[in-house]
Amino acid sequence: MAKLVSLRAFAEMRGVNLNAVQKAIASGRIKKETRGGKTGIDPETAGPDWDASTDPSKQRDEPPSAKASLSSRVYADSRAAKESFAAKMAKLDYEHKAGLLAEVSKVSLGAFNAGRIVRDYLTQMSARISGKIAAESDPVKVQIMLDAEINKALIELARVGREKSGLAEPSEDPDAG
Repeated sequence: MAKLVSLRAFAEMRGVNLNAVQKAIASGRIKKETRGGKTGIDPETAGPDWDASTDPSKQRDEPPSAKASLSSRVYADSRAAKESFAAKMAKLDYEHKAGLLAEVSKVSLGAFNAGRIVRDYLTQMSARISGKIAAESDPVKVQIMLDAEINKALIELARVGREKSGLAEPSEDPDAG
């Protein structure tokens, strides 16, 4: 004697819908049993009865519940993808409004301008200090002059960066750093 299972569980075991099991009980092809106050179907006895009394020509390839289950799964997956996309878009919208995101074109333009400032300052450096360096014979003083000019270029870059980002007031004097 096997454990009793519900009508729905028996239908799942047989790969049919619940309605087919209910019709089989109503027509007397299989029997419901009651044991210890519980009503259900004994799969060991109902299984052979089902096989013996079921016309194979009337069997479907795929039970309707499986088709419904498949379409439900497809819908659920589609709905989950839609909800996931909506959540990602809401997060992007929030981050954009909160100022956490920047447009790629603006960042690229800022990087280009920063590189141009450094390039211009460094290429003009030789014209500004070549005479001083030529007159100097002490290598330590030459290094100090070069370091000072490079630092001026970096300070100018930082100043322009602060101005563009809105962190500092614009300055007319590039040496005001």
